[in-house]
Amino acid sequence: MKEKILKILSVIGICLIVFCASAGSAADGAHTSVGPESEVSTTPAPVTVTRTGRPEWLRAAFSANAASPSPQSAANPAAFRDNLSAAEDEDAYEYSEEEKAYIARVVYAEARGETFEGQVAVAAVVLNRFESERFGKTVKKVVFARHQFAVSKRYNDESMAAVEAAIERRDEFPEDMYYFRVSKKKRWRNFEYYDRIGNHSFYCAK
Repeated sequence: MKEKILKILSVIGICLIVFCASAGSAADGAHTSVGPESEVSTTPAPVTVTRTGRPEWLRAAFSANAASPSPQSAANPAAFRDNLSAAEDEDAYEYSEEEKAYIARVVYAEARGETFEGQVAVAAVVLNRFESERFGKTVKKVVFARHQFAVSKRYNDESMAAVEAAIERRDEFPEDMYYFRVSKKKRWRNFEYYDRIGNHSFYCAK
């Protein structure tokens, strides 16, 4: 009797082992591909998303020092424009006292009998020529270029004041206003007429 019970228990144990083995194979099959051509699991692997910081260029763009308008500047566009103008002024060329004196000597020789505005415009022509780098690499070379300007050996306070005003108001005149002459005519060679100030007519190189 005991032997029969042991045999039955052995058979039951073998059946349980076979059943568990079959169940495990079925479970593994659920995660493997079907068919010889597929090598990718049908169950997608979990994707881990790593959140990284902004790239260097993007962080710089959003930094406090970036040149993008802040909410305050967007609310006050006039103040924002003033800030931009101040930044541009910081990058403007700084004229030495010697360079200003050279330009004042031109103003004194060419326009000392003109209105103050006319003297400022003459100074602006010299500034434009120098800053364009088309007429000389230094103020001195621009001033003493052959057959261009009359240059006095002296200047007065008004001439220097005109130079200072031209530097401060450089945006009020066209950047390509390179020429002036005593004339009432608007046409002169192939230059474009800009304005007449006092006895001088001013022209742009367009």
